[in-house]
Parts: sequence; C-alpha cells; structure tokens
Amino acid sequence: MNPDKESKKRKAIKSGKFYFFDTGVTHTLSGTQSLDRNSDLYGKSFEQFICMELRAYLSYKRSKSPLSYRRSTHGNEVDFLIGEDVAIEVKSSQRVTPSDDKGLKALNEEEKYKDLYLISQDPVASKNENINTIHWEDFLEKLWQGKII
Repeated sequence: MNPDKESKKRKAIKSGKFYFFDTGVTHTLSGTQSLDRNSDLYGKSFEQFICMELRAYLSYKRSKSPLSYRRSTHGNEVDFLIGEDVAIEVKSSQRVTPSDDKGLKALNEEEKYKDLYLISQDPVASKNENINTIHWEDFLEKLWQGKII
C-alpha cells in the first residue's frame, strides 16, 4: 500500500506497507508454529486480516478508492485510509486505551477525513472526537452492509 499524501500540518513518511494475501501464507513463510494472543505477531496478523477484508470489499464493490496508510515523521500512524473519506486504526487489544487512537486524533485535527474508526477486540463501542471505536465483528458487518464506505 502507498502512504497517504502529505498534509498541511504534518509531513508523511513516503514508504510502503506490504501484506500477503493470506495470513496463513505469512505464518508459513515465517515458520510460525503458534500464535500467542499477547504477541506482536498476533497484532500484525489481526491488522492483516482487516486489510484483506477491506481489499475484498473494495474489489467486490469495484471501488476506485485507493487503500493506503499514513505515518508521520512524528510517529503517528493510521493503518488504513480509504480514499479521502475513511480512516481506520486497528488494535488487537481487548480493551481500548487512550493512546490507541493517537494517530486518528492527529489526523482528525486536519479535518480531512469524515469517518474515523478504531477497530479492536473491545466489545464496548463509543464515539469520541469524531472517532468511532467499534468491535471488529460489528465493523465488518457494517462494512459488508455498505454502511462504512
């Protein structure tokens, strides 16, 4: 995926992110025997799973909206940007913490994206500063119902 364009307030780092088409392929190539729920690899796999769902949805709908990401020189990152409307941060945590949405908060200051989502495994949904915190299953259900994009 290509990084987002530079904003007026923050400079974006120009580098790409790469995801295999399947988490099983990733795990096989890396020699992963088991996946610990509390490991960094679990978080990366969860992010990859959401990425594949987003790519599948955009392909199925024949959407021309690009799927990209953003990381600023200040270290703020947003995992997925869909066109210029939707920004998504993915966390594998079972409880969202205030620091989980720092990339979305920084992006929200620019008032560029109308819908911001923090997807996690936390069952408690909320909305704060235009950021919708939502359980991943609810997010995917709404995505495939056409209520996200």
